[in-house]
Parts: sequence; structure tokens; C-alpha cells
Amino acid sequence: MSEERWLSGRKDVAEYLNVTGRTVSRLLAKYPDFPVSLLGRKMMAKPGDIDAWVRKHAAKPCAECGGMRIDA
Repeated sequence: MSEERWLSGRKDVAEYLNVTGRTVSRLLAKYPDFPVSLLGRKMMAKPGDIDAWVRKHAAKPCAECGGMRIDA
């Protein structure tokens, strides 16, 4: 059974999601269930956990602005 590799640091998580590090910080602040662990100032996450979270909070078009939004 192969072990899933961990994303190590805000930059790795941001690159995996194809967003900026600042967006990762915003997601962590806004969504308490965002699947990362903080070890001191170091952020750790499993890609599979992030994928499941993204599916749960599927991005949908915003009727007001036409952009995308994530449902809580």
C-alpha cells in the first residue's frame, strides 16, 4: 500500500490548488474545515484531503458578479 505524499508548506498547497499563498491563507481563515495542519508556522496537507474538500465545497458561478464562489 503506497503512502500519499504530504504537501509541505503554504507554497506547496497553493501550487497544488493553482492559487496564491495569500488565497490559501484566506481559505484557512474563512473555512475552519480547510484540511491543513499547522505545525508552528509550517502548513502540512494531504492532496487527497484537499481534493475531497474541494469536491465538498464545489465552486459555483456567482449570480451577482459572474465570478466563481465556494459554498460553505
